[in-house]
Amino acid sequence: MIPSLEALIKQHGKIRLLCYLDEGFAGMEAGALWDYAKFFLPHKDDFEKMALVGGPKWIELMMKLFAPLMKGDVKGFAMDQLQQAQTLDS
Repeated sequence: MIPSLEALIKQHGKIRLLCYLDEGFAGMEAGALWDYAKFFLPHKDDFEKMALVGGPKWIELMMKLFAPLMKGDVKGFAMDQLQQAQTLDS
């Protein structure tokens, strides 16, 4: 996913990201988590809006931890709030 995000940022500048983690999401390996952290920190100004739908509690906690570092609007949503997440309405 990182190469795709880099390409979108290069093409459009600031982007919006909706990340949907369905019930089948089992987590990610520590290496992948580290790769995403290394990607998002230098690109913290490149996201106009970011929405995370679903996922385990630890992902929500990580999002809340990193949200203040992001320049754009970052919000988490429950699984049944996908439509709201698409517009980042709360």
